[in-house]
Amino acid sequence: MDIRSRTLVIICVPLIILVVVASYYRFFISKDYIVDYKATCDPANENCFVLCEEEGCEEPEPYARISKYAADLYAQCGEDITDCESANACVPSDRHCVIEYCSEDKLDEGESCVDKITEDIEQE
Repeated sequence: MDIRSRTLVIICVPLIILVVVASYYRFFISKDYIVDYKATCDPANENCFVLCEEEGCEEPEPYARISKYAADLYAQCGEDITDCESANACVPSDRHCVIEYCSEDKLDEGESCVDKITEDIEQE
């Protein structure tokens, strides 16, 4: 090996190791990333998304889209976020949390909106 090849290896290998260690720390230790998922949505109060992937979908599940900082989500819910009420709402301590309800300009392929259910109240 000549001196140029050896110098390149001496510089590149530590840099690659540094990048791998920094990425591991960011994603697995500090959970420094945003998580996007479907949250529960009540059609009586909000405009919800619905996705019917099959023909003859009889009871589609309404949902809202939520983006939340992963560290906040795991701090509130622990490792099992599937049965956590805090995962379906933004709390004041969240550093980044956005709940997106349905509107015609936000629809993806196969989705539709379920508008708020409003009841007519008769006045006497």
